[in-house]
Amino acid sequence: MNPGGRAQAPIGDVSDPEALPSAPGRDEPSALSDVPLPALDVTERHHDVAARGVRMRVTEWQREGQTSTVGRAVLALPGLFTPRTSLANVAQLLAERFRVVTVDLPGFGDSEKPPPSKYPYSLAEFCEGLADLFGALSLPRAHVLGHGFGGTVALHLAAEHPELIDRLCLIAPMGDLSERPVRKAMLLPVVGGLVFRQLAGRTVFRTVYRSWISGRTSGPVLDEYYQAMATPAARAALLATLRNGTSAQTLVADSRRVRAQSLFIWGANDKVFPIAEGRAISREMPHAGLEVLPLGHAPHEEAPEQIASIVERFFDGRRAGFA
Repeated sequence: MNPGGRAQAPIGDVSDPEALPSAPGRDEPSALSDVPLPALDVTERHHDVAARGVRMRVTEWQREGQTSTVGRAVLALPGLFTPRTSLANVAQLLAERFRVVTVDLPGFGDSEKPPPSKYPYSLAEFCEGLADLFGALSLPRAHVLGHGFGGTVALHLAAEHPELIDRLCLIAPMGDLSERPVRKAMLLPVVGGLVFRQLAGRTVFRTVYRSWISGRTSGPVLDEYYQAMATPAARAALLATLRNGTSAQTLVADSRRVRAQSLFIWGANDKVFPIAEGRAISREMPHAGLEVLPLGHAPHEEAPEQIASIVERFFDGRRAGFA
């Protein structure tokens, strides 16, 4: 519960139904750009940044003529099974007011994929890599937006490096996987890899994504997501990350340490991490609010304009996480 037994505060209109080599480029426009959005005067620039000795691919979104200032930047982290392009629609909309940087974590998307023997793929290592990224991008501070596992990393970053965070927005951050049957199977030394390869086929990936994450995601977008995790190096990184997992104790401990104004966005129809988990985690954070929408696990893909509007108002200071 919140310190002092405080109840969670309402937040506006809360809807609650219960110098390294570059990577080979996939930097052509994402298939997500097929989704109709208003015409915006926004530039999109892809480049590589070295952080803790690992090359990370980022995309910077910014309105023409806009200059970046402290408090006007947003660092955005995608979920575990999607590259940074999954945030493209929301990033484009937020770029009307902010300098937005979408990031592929090490091992994912177009970033470098060191073998697990040389890179731990742990929450702590991802967090410290992002802390270095702030310096490489000349960001003294930034708002941080994260979905799924990206939200869990963002939460840990806010707990470990509060000096870097202005406001924090988490879209269904990844909860405790320790009791999920699939993860239990993947923990087995030999069988685990076989189970993972079986689950990682293109057809199964499409079926699982549409059934559990977002039924509105188009075939071309799902193919793009699949290709981002299709190489042996990408699968090894994903399996190592899943095996490291995230415990409920870590999530609760991090939540209690965050002092930034924070906002959770959760889909009432989330099949991956049900809304009950969202309520429990958000109540542990001293300055957090919870917005529940009639959507699934990937609200930013299902309703990018609605999510961008909520996030923009929050990051712009026009709504508080805790009143």
